[in-house]
Amino acid sequence: MTRDGFVLAVPLPPPYAGPEVASEALVAAARMRWAGRVDVLDVTVSRENAEKGFISARKVAKVGVLAPRLAALARRRTLVYVHLAQNVAGLSRDLAFMTAARTAGARLVVHLHGGMLADVDTPPWLLSPLRRVLKGQVGIALSESLVRHVAFAMPEAASIRVVPNGVAIPDAVTPPPFSADPGGALRVVYVSTLVRQKGYRRVVEGAALLNAEGPRVLVDLVGPAHLDEDARFVQEACAAHDWLTYHGAVEHERVAAFIKTGDVMALVPTWSEGAPLSVLEAMAAGRGVIVSRSGALPEMVGGAGWVVDPTPEGVAAALREALADPAGLSARAAALRERASREYSLDRSVARVLDVLEDVALAGAGRARR
Repeated sequence: MTRDGFVLAVPLPPPYAGPEVASEALVAAARMRWAGRVDVLDVTVSRENAEKGFISARKVAKVGVLAPRLAALARRRTLVYVHLAQNVAGLSRDLAFMTAARTAGARLVVHLHGGMLADVDTPPWLLSPLRRVLKGQVGIALSESLVRHVAFAMPEAASIRVVPNGVAIPDAVTPPPFSADPGGALRVVYVSTLVRQKGYRRVVEGAALLNAEGPRVLVDLVGPAHLDEDARFVQEACAAHDWLTYHGAVEHERVAAFIKTGDVMALVPTWSEGAPLSVLEAMAAGRGVIVSRSGALPEMVGGAGWVVDPTPEGVAAALREALADPAGLSARAAALRERASREYSLDRSVARVLDVLEDVALAGAGRARR
Protein backbone atom coordinates (compact mmCIF):
# COMPACT_ATOMS: atom_id res chain seq x y z
CA MET A 1 0.00 0.00 0.00
CA THR A 2 1.33 3.45 -0.94
CA ARG A 3 1.36 5.94 1.91
CA ASP A 4 0.19 9.46 1.24
CA GLY A 5 -1.19 12.36 3.21
CA PHE A 6 -1.67 13.38 6.80
CA VAL A 7 -3.52 12.52 9.99
CA LEU A 8 -4.45 15.38 12.33
CA ALA A 9 -4.95 13.84 15.77
CA VAL A 10 -6.16 16.91 17.61
CA PRO A 11 -8.56 17.97 20.37
CA LEU A 12 -11.53 19.83 18.93
CA PRO A 13 -14.10 22.22 20.50
CA PRO A 14 -16.16 22.63 22.62
CA PRO A 15 -13.49 22.58 25.39
CA TYR A 16 -12.94 25.83 27.29
CA ALA A 17 -10.22 27.44 25.16
CA GLY A 18 -6.60 27.06 24.17
CA PRO A 19 -5.22 24.84 21.41
CA GLU A 20 -8.64 23.28 20.73
CA VAL A 21 -9.74 26.55 19.14
CA ALA A 22 -6.71 26.72 16.86
CA SER A 23 -7.20 23.05 15.94
CA GLU A 24 -10.56 23.79 14.36
CA ALA A 25 -8.99 26.37 12.04
CA LEU A 26 -6.09 24.01 11.29
CA VAL A 27 -8.45 21.22 10.27
CA ALA A 28 -10.42 23.52 7.96
CA ALA A 29 -7.25 24.84 6.28
CA ALA A 30 -5.77 21.34 5.92
CA ARG A 31 -8.90 20.05 4.22
CA MET A 32 -8.81 22.98 1.82
CA ARG A 33 -5.10 22.54 1.03
CA TRP A 34 -4.96 18.76 0.81
CA ALA A 35 -8.55 17.76 0.03
CA GLY A 36 -8.79 13.94 0.20
CA ARG A 37 -5.24 13.52 1.54
CA VAL A 38 -6.03 14.36 5.18
CA ASP A 39 -7.79 12.42 7.92
CA VAL A 40 -8.95 14.01 11.17
CA LEU A 41 -9.34 12.22 14.50
CA ASP A 42 -10.76 14.09 17.48
CA VAL A 43 -8.62 12.77 20.35
CA THR A 44 -10.42 14.62 23.14
CA VAL A 45 -10.70 12.16 26.03
CA SER A 46 -12.66 14.46 28.35
CA ARG A 47 -14.57 17.71 27.92
CA GLU A 48 -14.65 18.44 31.65
CA ASN A 49 -12.18 21.13 32.74
CA ALA A 50 -12.14 19.71 36.26
CA GLU A 51 -10.68 16.46 34.89
CA LYS A 52 -7.68 18.07 33.22
CA GLY A 53 -4.42 16.67 34.55
CA PHE A 54 -5.99 13.59 36.12
CA ILE A 55 -6.08 9.94 35.05
CA SER A 56 -9.42 8.17 35.32
CA ALA A 57 -10.80 4.82 34.23
CA ARG A 58 -13.08 6.61 31.78
CA LYS A 59 -10.14 8.40 30.18
CA VAL A 60 -8.09 5.21 29.93
CA ALA A 61 -11.01 3.47 28.26
CA LYS A 62 -11.39 6.32 25.76
CA VAL A 63 -7.67 6.17 24.89
CA GLY A 64 -8.09 2.42 24.41
CA VAL A 65 -10.73 3.12 21.78
CA LEU A 66 -8.96 6.01 20.04
CA ALA A 67 -5.43 4.55 19.79
CA PRO A 68 -6.41 1.68 17.43
CA ARG A 69 -8.38 4.12 15.29
CA LEU A 70 -5.32 6.33 15.02
CA ALA A 71 -3.15 3.34 14.11
CA ALA A 72 -5.55 2.37 11.34
CA LEU A 73 -5.40 5.87 9.85
CA ALA A 74 -1.61 6.05 10.28
CA ARG A 75 -1.08 2.85 8.25
CA ARG A 76 -2.14 4.63 5.06
CA ARG A 77 -0.73 8.10 5.72
CA THR A 78 2.79 9.53 5.71
CA LEU A 79 2.60 11.70 8.80
CA VAL A 80 0.62 12.15 12.02
CA TYR A 81 0.32 15.53 13.75
CA VAL A 82 -0.36 15.50 17.51
CA HIS A 83 -0.35 17.92 20.43
CA LEU A 84 1.98 17.34 23.37
CA ALA A 85 0.75 17.78 26.94
CA GLN A 86 2.75 18.91 29.98
CA ASN A 87 1.43 16.72 32.80
CA VAL A 88 1.65 13.02 33.58
CA ALA A 89 -1.95 12.25 32.65
CA GLY A 90 -1.79 14.09 29.34
CA LEU A 91 1.66 12.76 28.40
CA SER A 92 0.55 9.20 29.17
CA ARG A 93 -2.35 9.67 26.76
CA ASP A 94 -0.07 11.24 24.14
CA LEU A 95 2.46 8.42 24.48
CA ALA A 96 -0.27 5.88 23.69
CA PHE A 97 -1.31 7.82 20.59
CA MET A 98 2.24 8.44 19.37
CA THR A 99 3.25 4.82 19.92
CA ALA A 100 0.24 3.70 17.89
CA ALA A 101 1.21 6.03 15.04
CA ARG A 102 4.90 5.07 15.05
CA THR A 103 4.12 1.34 15.26
CA ALA A 104 1.92 1.83 12.20
CA GLY A 105 4.93 3.29 10.38
CA ALA A 106 3.98 6.99 10.22
CA ARG A 107 6.26 9.90 11.06
CA LEU A 108 5.30 12.36 13.81
CA VAL A 109 5.12 16.12 14.13
CA VAL A 110 4.40 17.05 17.74
CA HIS A 111 3.21 20.53 18.73
CA LEU A 112 3.76 21.80 22.28
CA HIS A 113 1.30 24.59 23.12
CA GLY A 114 2.78 25.37 26.54
CA GLY A 115 5.95 26.49 28.23
CA MET A 116 6.36 24.32 31.33
CA LEU A 117 7.42 20.85 30.23
CA ALA A 118 11.13 21.19 30.98
CA ASP A 119 10.38 22.60 34.43
CA VAL A 120 7.96 19.94 35.73
CA ASP A 121 8.88 16.63 37.33
CA THR A 122 8.19 14.03 34.65
CA PRO A 123 8.81 10.51 36.05
CA PRO A 124 11.47 8.40 34.29
CA TRP A 125 8.98 5.60 33.58
CA LEU A 126 7.15 8.06 31.33
CA LEU A 127 9.98 10.25 30.05
CA SER A 128 12.18 7.41 28.77
CA PRO A 129 9.59 5.81 26.44
CA LEU A 130 8.41 9.26 25.38
CA ARG A 131 11.91 10.19 24.25
CA ARG A 132 12.32 6.85 22.48
CA VAL A 133 9.14 7.22 20.43
CA LEU A 134 10.04 10.82 19.55
CA LYS A 135 13.61 10.07 18.43
CA GLY A 136 14.10 11.38 14.91
CA GLN A 137 10.71 13.09 14.79
CA VAL A 138 9.88 16.79 14.38
CA GLY A 139 8.67 19.21 17.05
CA ILE A 140 6.96 22.60 16.95
CA ALA A 141 7.50 25.24 19.66
CA LEU A 142 5.58 28.49 20.10
CA SER A 143 8.67 30.71 20.31
CA GLU A 144 12.45 30.56 20.38
CA SER A 145 12.37 30.90 24.18
CA LEU A 146 10.16 27.79 24.41
CA VAL A 147 12.25 25.48 22.19
CA ARG A 148 13.94 24.05 25.29
CA HIS A 149 10.64 22.58 26.47
CA VAL A 150 10.14 20.67 23.21
CA ALA A 151 13.80 19.59 23.29
CA PHE A 152 13.26 18.20 26.79
CA ALA A 153 10.73 15.72 25.44
CA MET A 154 12.64 15.00 22.23
CA PRO A 155 16.39 15.60 22.71
CA GLU A 156 17.09 13.57 19.56
CA ALA A 157 14.55 15.32 17.37
CA ALA A 158 15.21 15.58 13.66
CA SER A 159 14.38 19.27 14.04
CA ILE A 160 12.34 21.68 16.14
CA ARG A 161 10.50 24.41 14.25
CA VAL A 162 9.10 27.63 15.72
CA VAL A 163 5.53 28.63 14.87
CA PRO A 164 3.95 31.37 17.00
CA ASN A 165 0.35 31.07 18.10
CA GLY A 166 -2.26 33.03 16.23
CA VAL A 167 -5.76 34.42 16.72
CA ALA A 168 -8.48 35.81 14.51
CA ILE A 169 -7.93 39.54 13.91
CA PRO A 170 -11.15 41.61 14.01
CA ASP A 171 -11.70 43.86 11.00
CA ALA A 172 -12.33 46.90 13.21
CA VAL A 173 -12.05 47.66 16.92
CA THR A 174 -12.82 50.53 19.26
CA PRO A 175 -10.22 52.18 21.50
CA PRO A 176 -10.07 51.17 25.18
CA PRO A 177 -13.16 52.73 26.86
CA PHE A 178 -11.00 54.49 29.47
CA SER A 179 -9.04 56.35 26.82
CA ALA A 180 -12.31 57.87 25.57
CA ASP A 181 -13.69 58.54 29.08
CA PRO A 182 -10.74 59.00 31.48
CA GLY A 183 -13.12 60.24 34.15
CA GLY A 184 -14.44 56.72 34.59
CA ALA A 185 -12.83 53.58 36.00
CA LEU A 186 -10.05 51.57 34.36
CA ARG A 187 -11.31 48.02 33.76
CA VAL A 188 -8.75 45.21 34.04
CA VAL A 189 -9.49 41.74 32.70
CA TYR A 190 -7.77 38.48 33.66
CA VAL A 191 -8.65 35.50 31.43
CA SER A 192 -7.09 32.17 32.36
CA THR A 193 -7.33 29.37 34.89
CA LEU A 194 -7.25 30.78 38.41
CA VAL A 195 -4.18 29.18 39.91
CA ARG A 196 -1.64 30.98 42.08
CA GLN A 197 1.27 30.55 39.66
CA LYS A 198 -0.60 32.35 36.86
CA GLY A 199 -0.57 35.55 38.89
CA TYR A 200 -4.26 36.37 39.26
CA ARG A 201 -3.73 37.17 42.95
CA ARG A 202 -1.05 39.72 42.01
CA VAL A 203 -3.55 41.37 39.68
CA VAL A 204 -6.13 41.61 42.46
CA GLU A 205 -3.59 42.82 45.00
CA GLY A 206 -2.11 45.35 42.57
CA ALA A 207 -5.55 46.81 41.91
CA ALA A 208 -6.18 46.91 45.66
CA LEU A 209 -3.06 49.05 46.13
CA LEU A 210 -4.42 51.65 43.71
CA ASN A 211 -7.99 51.51 44.97
CA ALA A 212 -6.73 52.19 48.48
CA GLU A 213 -5.86 55.64 47.12
CA GLY A 214 -9.34 56.04 45.62
CA PRO A 215 -11.57 53.64 43.64
CA ARG A 216 -10.34 53.91 40.06
CA VAL A 217 -9.84 50.28 38.96
CA LEU A 218 -12.36 47.50 38.28
CA VAL A 219 -11.19 43.88 37.89
CA ASP A 220 -12.92 40.99 36.09
CA LEU A 221 -11.60 37.47 36.72
CA VAL A 222 -12.62 35.03 33.97
CA GLY A 223 -11.69 31.37 34.21
CA PRO A 224 -12.15 28.24 36.31
CA ALA A 225 -10.79 27.87 39.85
CA HIS A 226 -10.17 24.15 40.27
CA LEU A 227 -8.34 24.17 43.61
CA ASP A 228 -10.08 24.85 46.89
CA GLU A 229 -7.46 27.40 47.93
CA ASP A 230 -8.07 29.47 44.80
CA ALA A 231 -11.85 29.24 45.06
CA ARG A 232 -11.59 30.36 48.68
CA PHE A 233 -9.27 33.28 47.83
CA VAL A 234 -11.63 34.52 45.11
CA GLN A 235 -14.69 34.21 47.34
CA GLU A 236 -13.06 36.15 50.15
CA ALA A 237 -11.60 38.78 47.83
CA CYS A 238 -14.95 39.39 46.11
CA ALA A 239 -16.62 39.75 49.51
CA ALA A 240 -14.01 42.31 50.56
CA HIS A 241 -13.85 44.36 47.32
CA ASP A 242 -16.89 45.63 45.44
CA TRP A 243 -14.65 46.49 42.45
CA LEU A 244 -13.79 42.79 41.90
CA THR A 245 -16.07 40.40 39.96
CA TYR A 246 -15.53 36.69 39.40
CA HIS A 247 -17.27 35.27 36.33
CA GLY A 248 -16.08 31.65 36.50
CA ALA A 249 -15.36 29.53 33.44
CA VAL A 250 -16.97 30.73 30.23
CA GLU A 251 -17.13 29.35 26.72
CA HIS A 252 -14.45 30.70 24.43
CA GLU A 253 -16.85 32.73 22.29
CA ARG A 254 -17.78 34.80 25.37
CA VAL A 255 -14.18 35.78 26.11
CA ALA A 256 -14.19 38.44 23.37
CA ALA A 257 -16.99 40.32 25.12
CA PHE A 258 -15.00 40.59 28.35
CA ILE A 259 -11.95 41.79 26.46
CA LYS A 260 -13.99 44.37 24.52
CA THR A 261 -15.48 45.93 27.66
CA GLY A 262 -12.08 46.01 29.33
CA ASP A 263 -9.20 48.43 28.94
CA VAL A 264 -6.27 46.25 29.94
CA MET A 265 -5.57 42.51 29.98
CA ALA A 266 -3.29 41.41 32.83
CA LEU A 267 -1.50 38.06 33.03
CA VAL A 268 1.60 37.99 35.24
CA PRO A 269 2.57 34.35 35.87
CA THR A 270 5.47 33.33 38.08
CA TRP A 271 5.96 30.02 36.26
CA SER A 272 6.95 29.51 32.63
CA GLU A 273 3.92 30.30 30.51
CA GLY A 274 3.48 29.42 26.86
CA ALA A 275 1.91 31.92 24.45
CA PRO A 276 -1.59 32.46 25.87
CA LEU A 277 -4.33 33.02 23.33
CA SER A 278 -6.13 35.38 25.71
CA VAL A 279 -3.21 37.81 25.55
CA LEU A 280 -3.11 37.63 21.75
CA GLU A 281 -6.88 38.16 21.62
CA ALA A 282 -6.53 41.27 23.79
CA MET A 283 -3.78 42.55 21.49
CA ALA A 284 -5.93 41.88 18.41
CA ALA A 285 -8.84 43.71 20.04
CA GLY A 286 -6.70 46.79 20.63
CA ARG A 287 -6.41 46.60 24.40
CA GLY A 288 -3.49 47.31 26.68
CA VAL A 289 -1.63 44.28 28.04
CA ILE A 290 0.34 43.76 31.25
CA VAL A 291 2.55 40.65 31.41
CA SER A 292 5.50 39.28 33.35
CA ARG A 293 8.81 37.99 31.98
CA SER A 294 7.45 34.49 31.53
CA GLY A 295 7.68 32.16 28.55
CA ALA A 296 6.86 33.87 25.27
CA LEU A 297 4.94 36.74 26.87
CA PRO A 298 7.65 39.44 26.52
CA GLU A 299 8.23 38.42 22.89
CA MET A 300 4.52 38.63 22.17
CA VAL A 301 3.90 42.14 23.48
CA GLY A 302 7.26 43.68 22.60
CA GLY A 303 7.75 47.29 23.65
CA ALA A 304 4.05 48.12 23.36
CA GLY A 305 3.01 46.08 26.39
CA TRP A 306 3.85 46.57 30.04
CA VAL A 307 6.37 43.90 31.08
CA VAL A 308 6.50 43.95 34.89
CA ASP A 309 7.68 42.00 37.89
CA PRO A 310 4.96 39.52 38.93
CA THR A 311 4.23 41.40 42.15
CA PRO A 312 1.35 43.61 43.32
CA GLU A 313 3.69 46.58 43.06
CA GLY A 314 4.65 45.69 39.49
CA VAL A 315 1.03 45.42 38.42
CA ALA A 316 0.10 48.60 40.30
CA ALA A 317 2.86 50.57 38.56
CA ALA A 318 1.53 49.64 35.12
CA LEU A 319 -2.06 50.41 36.12
CA ARG A 320 -1.00 53.74 37.59
CA GLU A 321 0.66 54.66 34.29
CA ALA A 322 -2.46 53.71 32.32
CA LEU A 323 -4.61 55.81 34.66
CA ALA A 324 -2.31 58.81 34.37
CA ASP A 325 -1.96 58.68 30.58
CA PRO A 326 -5.15 57.63 28.72
CA ALA A 327 -3.66 58.74 25.40
CA GLY A 328 -0.59 56.59 26.09
CA LEU A 329 -2.86 53.63 26.83
CA SER A 330 -4.61 54.17 23.51
CA ALA A 331 -1.28 54.36 21.67
CA ARG A 332 0.00 51.18 23.31
CA ALA A 333 -3.25 49.38 22.48
CA ALA A 334 -3.07 50.43 18.84
CA ALA A 335 0.56 49.29 18.60
CA LEU A 336 -0.33 45.92 20.13
CA ARG A 337 -3.15 45.45 17.63
CA GLU A 338 -0.79 46.24 14.76
CA ARG A 339 1.71 43.76 16.19
CA ALA A 340 -0.94 41.04 16.46
CA SER A 341 -2.09 41.68 12.88
CA ARG A 342 1.47 41.49 11.58
CA GLU A 343 2.88 38.59 13.58
CA TYR A 344 0.09 36.63 15.26
CA SER A 345 -2.86 36.20 12.91
CA LEU A 346 -4.56 32.81 12.98
CA ASP A 347 -4.29 32.44 9.20
CA ARG A 348 -0.54 33.03 9.35
CA SER A 349 -0.06 30.57 12.21
CA VAL A 350 -2.16 27.83 10.62
CA ALA A 351 -0.41 28.21 7.26
CA ARG A 352 3.00 27.90 8.93
CA VAL A 353 1.97 24.70 10.75
CA LEU A 354 0.73 23.19 7.49
CA ASP A 355 4.00 24.21 5.83
CA VAL A 356 5.93 22.31 8.51
CA LEU A 357 3.81 19.20 7.96
CA GLU A 358 4.27 19.41 4.21
CA ASP A 359 8.03 19.95 4.54
CA VAL A 360 8.39 16.89 6.78
CA ALA A 361 6.30 14.70 4.49
CA LEU A 362 8.19 15.80 1.38
CA ALA A 363 11.57 15.40 3.06
CA GLY A 364 10.66 11.81 3.84
CA ALA A 365 10.06 11.35 0.12
CA GLY A 366 13.29 13.10 -0.81
CA ARG A 367 11.54 16.21 -2.14
CA ALA A 368 11.10 19.84 -1.08
CA ARG A 369 8.07 22.13 -0.96
CA ARG A 370 7.85 24.53 -3.93
